[in-house]
Amino acid sequence: MRLYELAIRSARANGFVHNEAIAYEVAARFYAMRGFEDFACVYRRNARYGYLRWAPTARYGDSRRCIRTLRQTSQRLARRALSVHRSSIST
Repeated sequence: MRLYELAIRSARANGFVHNEAIAYEVAARFYAMRGFEDFACVYRRNARYGYLRWAPTARYGDSRRCIRTLRQTSQRLARRALSVHRSSIST
């Protein structure tokens, strides 16, 4: 039990939201398996809150990278198409 709390505190102190959420989830399972449903419920709620805080940030970063890559690719293709078009006009 003490190690779960230590993992949760350490993750929180160092800004690892996803690790904090995972630690809460694992601790919830630990308490539920031992019949401490009230504790398990609190830990599940905290895990869910942690996942909600983490997921939008992760998704936002992924979507920004994806959009940037798509934009660069489309710009490259547009330049290539324009170059081909200009060369066909000049010949």
